[in-house]
Amino acid sequence: SDAVAFVGSDGAQRRATLPAIAIPPVAVNVAANPCIGVLVVAADGSVAGALRGALSTADGIAVQVMHVPSLADALDRLRRESFDLVLMDLALPDRGGIAVFDAIQAAASAALLLVMSEDIGNDRDARMALRHGAHDYLCRRRVDAYWLPRVLRYAKDRKAAARVLRSSEARMHAVEDALFAEIERSRAMLNGIGDAVICTDPDGNITHLSMVAETLTGWSLGDALGQPLTEVFKVIGRPPYADAPRPVAGTMPCAGGTGLSTERMLIRVDGTKLTIEDSEVPLYAQDGHVIGAVIVFRGLGASPAVARTTDQLPLRDAVTGLPNHLQLTGRLARLIALAKRDKKQAALLLLDIDLFKHVNDSLGRAVGDTLLARVAERLTKCVRGTDIVCHQGGDEFVILLTELEGAHDPAAAAQRVIDAFCTPHLIDGHVLHVTFSIGISVYPDDGDTIETLIQRADMAMFNAKACGRNTYQFFRTEMNARAMHRQVVEGSLRRALSDAEFVLHYQPQIDLATGNLCGAEALIRWNDPQIGLVQPSDFIAIAEDCGQIVPIGHWVLREACQQIRVWLDAGLAATPIAINVSALEFCRRDFFDGVEQILRETGIPPRYLEMEITESVLMRHGDSSVAVLSALDAIGIRLSIDDFGTGYSSLSYLKRFPISSLKIDQSFVRDIATKSDDATIVSAIISLGRSLGQRVIAEGVETQAQVAFLRAHRCEIGQGFRFSRPLPAAQFARLLAMPDATRPWLAADFQAPVAI
Repeated sequence: SDAVAFVGSDGAQRRATLPAIAIPPVAVNVAANPCIGVLVVAADGSVAGALRGALSTADGIAVQVMHVPSLADALDRLRRESFDLVLMDLALPDRGGIAVFDAIQAAASAALLLVMSEDIGNDRDARMALRHGAHDYLCRRRVDAYWLPRVLRYAKDRKAAARVLRSSEARMHAVEDALFAEIERSRAMLNGIGDAVICTDPDGNITHLSMVAETLTGWSLGDALGQPLTEVFKVIGRPPYADAPRPVAGTMPCAGGTGLSTERMLIRVDGTKLTIEDSEVPLYAQDGHVIGAVIVFRGLGASPAVARTTDQLPLRDAVTGLPNHLQLTGRLARLIALAKRDKKQAALLLLDIDLFKHVNDSLGRAVGDTLLARVAERLTKCVRGTDIVCHQGGDEFVILLTELEGAHDPAAAAQRVIDAFCTPHLIDGHVLHVTFSIGISVYPDDGDTIETLIQRADMAMFNAKACGRNTYQFFRTEMNARAMHRQVVEGSLRRALSDAEFVLHYQPQIDLATGNLCGAEALIRWNDPQIGLVQPSDFIAIAEDCGQIVPIGHWVLREACQQIRVWLDAGLAATPIAINVSALEFCRRDFFDGVEQILRETGIPPRYLEMEITESVLMRHGDSSVAVLSALDAIGIRLSIDDFGTGYSSLSYLKRFPISSLKIDQSFVRDIATKSDDATIVSAIISLGRSLGQRVIAEGVETQAQVAFLRAHRCEIGQGFRFSRPLPAAQFARLLAMPDATRPWLAADFQAPVAI
């Protein structure tokens, strides 16, 4: 077995023994250096160049690198030849997101698959790729020249073994599992040590620096690779700085390595000095030969910045101080092992902060980071001492529940979290309400592996969002099908705009006193060539979650304004067009500037544009909402509160907003002729709007009885199937060209005018 000894930060000497890899004996007669085929899928050619540079460090391995810039090119190449390793970017010109990985995995199921990410801590797509079967992911800005050669060596060994074990699939799987386990054990060991770690080869040249070692020495991994240890780890004795024994040189011959030493001074790359304690141990192969050395050290009396980094990396999140996503896997593995041993249940709660992106977009990253830190503090106070809270990255947190007494424990824990955040946070003068969408998976009912439990908690979390947010959901089997559909929709959304798959339809709004056409609402439709017609209810929420709602909303605004320009140029009596504005759009700092720019480019008068915003968005960001709405009102854009009555309102805020219309949600209109409660609510909203000098629009009008009720109660405007379904632009243009007296809905519902 392989043995590694090290001294921890508590001064205790430890020895980790790795079990020998059990590979079935086999006579191997293969080429010494089989060529490894690598396919790089990235739009940016410089990424491929950087990867070639990193792969060039793989001594003794022949590597052939092929680069393609798009998914279509990759699939075409994979149909014609096979590769041992595929490195892919999930943001490609012709497709983006998890759909890229799924397509490549289907075409190259036998290859090792690595994903490149822009921001490892906050890249949902990269984490999703791991759940779908990716072997690892790395930051494209920092190509790791240590792990890539290790992966290549694994690919080389697997390729060589495949040539001689092709007739025995079971034995091949044993070799693959053993080699992969060796890599994972090495990775887990290095990531699991909180101190700085340096690895060398038998000649004393650097083969690896941990992130903490990079911080303490000042060397980057890329610059340190291949350098003599004495150049990177310059150590001298304490004042008067007598030469200290050289590390590694004294440890190579000995069996146990050196113990903890505190009489050393590390000279960092910038010339500053740092007192350290360190230990050095040899690394042995199975035959007893020394194959390298491991140096473990930590700084003593370091500056606050260095000490903080040492404590937090790579195990702690810098913003919240909680265990980060690197720690989560190890802790969840231990939790599963204990639950399995004790024959008990364990649970994973995945928490996503609802609409957190609004905070960063409207108030800035500093306020967002402060909010995350406050959230972390409150979470740790509302769980039991035996439970574990981790920061998964971005706006996601994870709670691991141990020692479950019954099936109700996870629900009780989730409800405690929801209740604990009823009180808002006050940060820099801003009152911020925090709610969570929480997904719950339970071991062993929902899975017995790390990947399965995380994946199924993720599905449950998205279901909680679909249920209205600020709630929790347990995983259920039927969520698998919905999750697959969601992934397909999310992947297709990323190319829908560029492929012109969206179109706007326009639903007329009718003056209920006269029956005249007085406006319209622009409604988006999506005809996906693969999925078919996708209803807005099936993709708007997904677009909000994956960030695509912002470019989609920008397209809707521009398309509607351009269409108004076409109607005006044709001499038609165009009416104001209402468009829905999402929370993510409205809270962006550049929202107003973007609206002004589109108005200038299309040249339409602002009075032809009306914006519908939900009341919950206005209430969530009261002060900033007033400023944006006032600016829009000042240039002549009409403003409407959409789905009025379904959120939470404050009459004092309502008076402050420059609102021209209240739009009654169709859920109230549906039964106004048969249910007294709905009739009372609608009547009250109409009276409220009239008293505030605001128009009231009733949506979802479908029957003559509803029309009669609304006219009798002096509601100004109606919209719904009773008058017209949403129409394509060409059909709506024909409606605009009709004289008022000839429009189809007049004969049925407007025999006599009503004073409104």
